[in-house]
Amino acid sequence: MGLPIAGHLNRAGHLVTVHDSNTDRMLLATGSGLKAVDSAAAAAREADVLLTVLPGAADCDSVMLGIDRVVESLRPGSGWRDLTTNDPRVADRPYSDSTEVVWCGVPTGFDSLEPRWRR
Repeated sequence: MGLPIAGHLNRAGHLVTVHDSNTDRMLLATGSGLKAVDSAAAAAREADVLLTVLPGAADCDSVMLGIDRVVESLRPGSGWRDLTTNDPRVADRPYSDSTEVVWCGVPTGFDSLEPRWRR
């Protein structure tokens, strides 16, 4: 899902930097003309707006709050939009005080379908 979104943004004239732990997907991305970097933290450092499209809630927590703490690589004033198929409760976690976080993912349950905003 992330590669098609990145491709659309790139074709619309936006500078898109990508990272994926799967090397085959990284090759597809670079073959599509996207700029690839060697880590999610490197992508976050370059981003005005970071989009994450991950397999699930555990993956989101692992990437953003795990060993690499990608959330700490976001610049103050940048934005993070999470498009992960996720648990709505994940959106309520205090990921960052200096970054606008908007959870836009597909919920795993139907108790809440509204986007969640954090600042």
